[in-house]
Amino acid sequence: MKKLLTFLSFSLFGFSAMAQSLAVSRHGLWVRPSFAIGGGTVVGADLGPNVSTDLSVQISAGVDVGYMFTDKVGLFTGIGIGGYGASFSFYDYPYNAELITSTVYTEIPLYFQFVSSRVDKTGFFLNVGLKNGFLSGCETTIKENDGTGWYSETQNGNLPDKIYTEYSLSPFTYFGVNIRCGNRVDINLGPEITVQATNLFSNTLASGSYNSNIGGHYLLLAFKMGIGIHCTR
Repeated sequence: MKKLLTFLSFSLFGFSAMAQSLAVSRHGLWVRPSFAIGGGTVVGADLGPNVSTDLSVQISAGVDVGYMFTDKVGLFTGIGIGGYGASFSFYDYPYNAELITSTVYTEIPLYFQFVSSRVDKTGFFLNVGLKNGFLSGCETTIKENDGTGWYSETQNGNLPDKIYTEYSLSPFTYFGVNIRCGNRVDINLGPEITVQATNLFSNTLASGSYNSNIGGHYLLLAFKMGIGIHCTR
């Protein structure tokens, strides 16, 4: 009986020490699926006079993988899909018209993550980095009213005019509250701000009334949730 009690005592001590070691370290490999929804617009597009830009919805999802070097600093990358849209209203161009754009990018982010709190406490986080986007789908709809009524034309894909650039580089920041949910799981909640550094519209576009140097950049604000899973001690 004495040996059994001794064995149980050492076992409980070992389990307690292991639990404490899991609870007090964020160090190691993390996997973090995430989902974001928000809105955005296009800024800096040279579409001529009498043009207004409207807000559109953005949706994105992905999975990030990273390594926390300490409890408060880590480096992450991953892969995701982002769906973005924008619409432009033309007045007297030479008649009223609307341009609706939808793009889908395969995105590979690279960013640093900073966490303010101890691993067993709720705190704040800040992610700062870049998104590398590769155009994987697009659709363009032009609605026109020539005075007799509206009609529309939709083009799927990026050919033949190469309307959109194939590669996108976008600095972003994502910040908010880091909520600890047990020894191996946490949740990041907060806004994400993304600014497209490269042009949305391709400089090779030169058809009809459109300027061949349209440019334009997405400016996006989304609410994002990421669930982190600690894969190693």
